[in-house]
Parts: sequence; structure tokens; C-alpha cells
Amino acid sequence: RPPLKCVRARAGSFCPWPGSMAAAPSLATLQNLVRRDPDGYTEEVGRRLRHFQSLLALVEQQPGSSPADFLPLLSFVSHIAACFPSLMADLPEGLGRLLEERHDVLEPAVRRALLQALVLLRNRGMVPPLALLQRCFRLFRCRDKTLRARLYAYVVTDIKTANRKARDQPLNRALQNHVIHILQEPSSVGAKYALRAMIELYRRQVWRDAKTVNVIASALFCPHPKLRIAALHFLLGAHDAPRDGEDSEEEELQEARGAVSKLREQLGGKDGSHESRPGRCVNKKKRKLQRAMRSTKSRGKAEAAASFAALHLLHDPFTLAEKLFAELRRSSERFEVRLLMINLLSRLVGAHRLQLPNFFPYLQRYLQPHQRDITMLLAYLVQACHELLTAEMLSPLLLHLANHFVTDKSRPEMVAIGLNTTREVCARVPLAMDATLLADLIEYRKDRDKAVVAAARSLLQLFRDRMPALLHKKYRGKGCDLGEKPDAYGALQVATGVEGAELLSAREARLAAAGKLRRDEDGGPAGEGDTDDGSEEEEA
Repeated sequence: RPPLKCVRARAGSFCPWPGSMAAAPSLATLQNLVRRDPDGYTEEVGRRLRHFQSLLALVEQQPGSSPADFLPLLSFVSHIAACFPSLMADLPEGLGRLLEERHDVLEPAVRRALLQALVLLRNRGMVPPLALLQRCFRLFRCRDKTLRARLYAYVVTDIKTANRKARDQPLNRALQNHVIHILQEPSSVGAKYALRAMIELYRRQVWRDAKTVNVIASALFCPHPKLRIAALHFLLGAHDAPRDGEDSEEEELQEARGAVSKLREQLGGKDGSHESRPGRCVNKKKRKLQRAMRSTKSRGKAEAAASFAALHLLHDPFTLAEKLFAELRRSSERFEVRLLMINLLSRLVGAHRLQLPNFFPYLQRYLQPHQRDITMLLAYLVQACHELLTAEMLSPLLLHLANHFVTDKSRPEMVAIGLNTTREVCARVPLAMDATLLADLIEYRKDRDKAVVAAARSLLQLFRDRMPALLHKKYRGKGCDLGEKPDAYGALQVATGVEGAELLSAREARLAAAGKLRRDEDGGPAGEGDTDDGSEEEEA
């Protein structure tokens, strides 16, 4: 509450300082008074603003040291700027320019205070959101780790808030184009934080679109190794895994649905009646129930929209796979990074049905029993196989597996792994197997190791079902259909009708037999609204 002198002074439309015996108030008191009556303190605010501008010019000339009253004046000016929009019009640009140009030499406390002032001005509507967010992305190259963490948290929160009610497409597209230029800059720190912010926004369902995925995918070919690894993990689906200490989206959705059910029970009871309850309490619970139901529906829609993996949103997966394979062949990265690249290539080939012939001979070099992470490499081989691959591309791989894994000199676990990999490859491309190799492999069903016997029997059963003509007569089993064989290479199964249409015909025949279906003038069945007594719906 202001002093009595201040209240009387405001009533007389003059300020008791300067020129009066009363002492000037503190900045906190003046800030409170200005918010109550901005017009009564214009002269005092102008004097403080001129003093702050002189200090700001001094800090620009000597950024290594700041006056003692600079930070209190900065907080005061940023808090009352919304009360004097014309007087403070140039303030945001001056603060932003100082922070962006002198961030390396400013004191840490001054850097944080300048960022806090800019955020406050943005919340008061004095700074356009696009200009401040672009400046924050450029400030990611700052050497202050604490400031970078605050910038990252603000960028993610502000973009999420801007897209909460409706998608702000102009803002999103401008920022995504800005990030593309940042990824090509020589500063690896700024590019790393910009890419990390995009991935976090994708994970939070804010920037869940194809352009975000393609911008992140462009980091696969940037000059910074850490950014390439982050883009590899993103395209492989690491963003979909729940983090430590966080509930998954499914658990949150189940909790919201449980809250809705609990509110319904409290509102209606078991029989759904609430006549004995007071009307005000019922109306309050109804509003709470409606809010919870809207929240559950919006979460369900977001979960349905996010069902597509990032790998399926790429604009040109074939060009990306070719460039990534060329990068892999000349890469000198450690083995773990090359393993990630092989994994991504195999997923691209399998998911988009790509033809990348040189990939399989390259992968064959790593397929040795003593190779590190051999089971993962074999899994990558299997996931790269699809029905559009020719038999000539995979036959050398099957022969390689038989010569190096399925031999009498190999360990039983290696033999089982080789047989299981062969079965999975043949399940996708059965034409890659020939009769001689198949006859040798199924002989391992008489081995003494149980895992090897199970693997050989599963391979035999696969060809009994898919291609029995390739087996010897005694291995085909009883009642086999020799005409059963996979489709020829390139053959497509074209739909000749609507799936489930026979159910409609059966229903019409059943109604016609019961005499409940009328016929029109052409002899066809009448519409659903032309039935006599509506018993058709009861029959259905």
C-alpha cells in the first residue's frame, strides 16, 4: 500500500519527487505504483528509462563488467514496458541485439537477466514470437551451458503453447526453414541443440509432420558426427520409447479414462440417477466430467495421428538410402555407428520395397560366425528382404550362410542361427532357395542338438506349405498340393471384388427366404427404407 503522501500527490496530479522533501521510492515500490496509475508516473519512468539507456550503452562498450544498478533497472523496465508501449518500442530490439552480439563476453548473470527480460516482453506482447524464437535458435551457439538449457526449455515450451489451440503453420514453417540453415553452420553446439529441440517437439506431438522428419533426416549428411548419430537414432524410432521417470502416452491415456469412469460413478451412481444430490454439486461434477472427456478424446486423436513411424514420412527414401549407403562405404566411424547405418538402410529397403543391389554383397562381408554382434547383423539381413527382390540377389547370401554357419565344424548354436535366418529369408523370398541346398539343410533334423533339430524342422515345414515341389517326394508329407507355389517375381494380386460383399448377399438371401425383403420394379432388392415393418433391422 503506497504511503499517504504518495496517494495525496497522485490525487493532486503531481509527483512529490524530485523537487520535494519526500525521498524517491525504491524500484519495487515504483513498479507497483506505475502498474496502478501509469499516466501519473510518466515523468519519473522517463527519467529512469534514460538512466537505463545510458547504462545499456555502457554495457555495450564494456560488456565484461556491468554497473551495480543495471540488473535492477533491467528488471524494472521489462516489467513496466507494457504500460508504455510507445516509450519502450525500441527496448526489445536493443536487449536482443546486445545478447546476440555480445553473449560470449557478457557476464553469466547479465546473459540470464537479458533472456528473462526478453521472455517477459514476449509474454506481454511486445516481441513477435517468430523473431524471438529465431534469435533463441541462433543463441544455441553460446558457450554458457546454463543459458543453453534455459533457451532449450523456453523454445520447446513456447512452440508447444503457440500450437496448443490450433496449428500455427506460418510460425512452424519459418522455424523449420531456419533450423535447416543452422544445421549447415560450422557451430556444432548450436546445431546440436536445434536438432534436439526439433526431436523433442516431434516426440511431444507438436511438430509431428513430414517436413520435420525430412529436416531431421537431412542431418544424416551434416559435417558433425554427433548430429548424424542423433538423426540415426531418431529415424530408428528411439523417440518413441518412454523416458526414465516419465509415463508413456498409453499409461496417461488409461489414467484419463479411469478418471472419466470415476467421475461418472460419482455423478450418477450405479443406476445413473442423481435426483437426491444437490443441483449445484451435480452441475459442477458434470462440467468436470465434460472437460475430462474432451481431454481423453484429444489424447486419443493425437495417439491415432502419431501411429505412423518417422521412416514412413520421408519424401524420397530411395535417394536417402543411396546417399546413406555411399556414406557407409567410405565411413571410418566406429563399428557401433556403422551398425546403426546398416540398421537404418535395412529398414529403408524393407519398409519402402527398395532395390539396392550393392547393399547385400556389402552386408555379406560381415556375416561370419566370429563377427561381433552377428545376431543383429542377421536380423538386419532379414528385415531388408521383401517380395520385390530377385532370387539372384539373395541366392549368394543363402549359400554363404550354409557354408559358414550350417556346417559340421560350427557350434550348434551357430548352426541353429544359420538355419533360422535361412528360414526367415525364404519366408519372404521363397524363390531364392534351390532344391540341392534345401536337401542338405533339412538333413540337420537328425542332429543331436534340440535347437538345430527344431530349426531344420521349421525350414522343412515352411517349404511343405509354400513350395512342396522343391522337396524330395518322401519329405513332402501326406496330402500335399504340388500345385502350391509362390507367385512369380513381380506378380501382383489384384482385387476382383469388395471384401465382405458375400455377407451382404447372404443376408439378402436369408431375408428373401423369410419373405421379409421386398423387390423393386426391376426385380432387385429394395432399399433399407422400403422394408414393410422394419423387421429387417431386427433380423440383422
